[in-house]
Amino acid sequence: MILNRTGSIWYHEYYDYWVRNQEELYRIIEYIRQNPVKAKLVDKPEDWEFTFVNPDLLSGE
Repeated sequence: MILNRTGSIWYHEYYDYWVRNQEELYRIIEYIRQNPVKAKLVDKPEDWEFTFVNPDLLSGE
């Protein structure tokens, strides 16, 4: 496996979350973009081929 780990990757439990405003949406998008970087799979979010964010949604940066 690419991460050299065993067991589940996803948490069994999940929950719905209401995005309350545009600022929060930008924060959530950036959190998702940074996940592969935090996992040391890539150096920059843009290098992770499996995540696409419409550039118009990044205008909050």
